[in-house]
Amino acid sequence: YNLTAVNTNGTMPWSASDPLGNQYLWQLCTALTRPQPCQGSAVCQLSPGGSDYSCGLLSSVSWAPLNGVDNGLGLSGTYNGGTVCARGMARRSTNIELVCAWHTDVEVSVTENSTQPCEYKITMSGTAFCGVAQ
Repeated sequence: YNLTAVNTNGTMPWSASDPLGNQYLWQLCTALTRPQPCQGSAVCQLSPGGSDYSCGLLSSVSWAPLNGVDNGLGLSGTYNGGTVCARGMARRSTNIELVCAWHTDVEVSVTENSTQPCEYKITMSGTAFCGVAQ
């Protein structure tokens, strides 16, 4: 899969916030270099309280066609091995879905799994993601 064109948002990591006010930074195929706790990670969570957490390592990802999306117009990748979650011994992880949506600007949503704390989902859709699954 060729994710080079959508690795970052221009020259900056992608970013979005969840409903709780946590900010997320991510790059699809190169590791983050800052902030410190997230070096080597693909996804980083910046909490409103000032703590930063890795939500998945770049080295752990594998990409596959997105189930339920026709004609190869979507990919799904999960980054594992992030910071240990305070709510247990599980490590933080993030699933990123890239969905082709013709003639639309990039739209992003970030959520935390309601039944599995510290598992996050980022959905990115737009014309920019058309062709990445080929």
